[in-house]
Amino acid sequence: MALYRISTLLALVFFLYHTTASAIKRDAANSQIRFVGCMNNKVRAITYNDWAPQPGQIPDDWLLVDDKQSSFLAGSQLEGNSILRKTKWKVQTQQHGWESETFKSFIGTATYGNEGFNCFQDDAHAVFLNFFLGNCYTEIYCTHQEARNLTITASTDVVELATNVTAEEIISHAPERLEKQSMNTNPVKIDKATIPFSPGTECFISYEGKGTNEDLKALIRVLTEIIGKEPALFKYEVDKHNGACVCLNPNSCVCKDPYYTGHLTMPRKYTLVTTNNPPPLSNENPGPGAWLEATVSCASPTEDSSLCKALKTGLKGTALIPGVSQVFESLLWSANVACSH
Repeated sequence: MALYRISTLLALVFFLYHTTASAIKRDAANSQIRFVGCMNNKVRAITYNDWAPQPGQIPDDWLLVDDKQSSFLAGSQLEGNSILRKTKWKVQTQQHGWESETFKSFIGTATYGNEGFNCFQDDAHAVFLNFFLGNCYTEIYCTHQEARNLTITASTDVVELATNVTAEEIISHAPERLEKQSMNTNPVKIDKATIPFSPGTECFISYEGKGTNEDLKALIRVLTEIIGKEPALFKYEVDKHNGACVCLNPNSCVCKDPYYTGHLTMPRKYTLVTTNNPPPLSNENPGPGAWLEATVSCASPTEDSSLCKALKTGLKGTALIPGVSQVFESLLWSANVACSH
């Protein structure tokens, strides 16, 4: 069996030398790396193309051919010299899966010689047909595009809103007017969170941010449609109050029915920041994107890290990506969550 496997791989390498696309002028700006799975021999390969490959185009170089790798979905940290050009390469991808990740989500980086790539999940479409390998489909593709990252930070300072109001209703006070790619709103009173005729119970929400109008609107949607609708990120409790009693004597009292009120506890501040991350070896620093900060002001904030921890648990980067990509209508995303005071 071992001898058969070795002879098979040797035959494959020999075959690759004779089935690689003819040499063409290289264009580093449009070159790509692909992680492919090939059906006939259950082989996984990493390939390189001098230009963005067209359907059916044979790779210009082969970085790795392996019949032991069942899938690239478990994440890879691999390096070596390519089979044809003997070019040094390295790839590093994180664990991902077809269900937890979305098409074009950022999952790692790669280098080939002096070229750097950001890598994104592909949709498993067929990319070329090889006589020996059969039909090969792509699991990951790597380009020179920037990878956009979203960081959501929640404060460990929390506020308590004293009446029946949901987090979605609070956050929905997002401003509708954006001017000159920036925003700085006056605090908006949250009416449903204020106890009538009770001074000092007022709560307000304000927004600050900067970026393109499109990105600011998208960040507001992430805040309202993803964060505001996640029940695990807020603490809602119901308080029971006994009804007042009128007593003619100790043995004769008339009491009203008990009544209930609720109060909501939530982080005092949310900050959303996007950055544009260039590929490795580009000698470029991450570029600024957009940022948005929402602050809820109530009397006497307290310290409670449990809600921020729930945010990190409930909205892990992989879970955020489908919603973020849909909101921004721009893919190539990664996402992470943090806590701060």
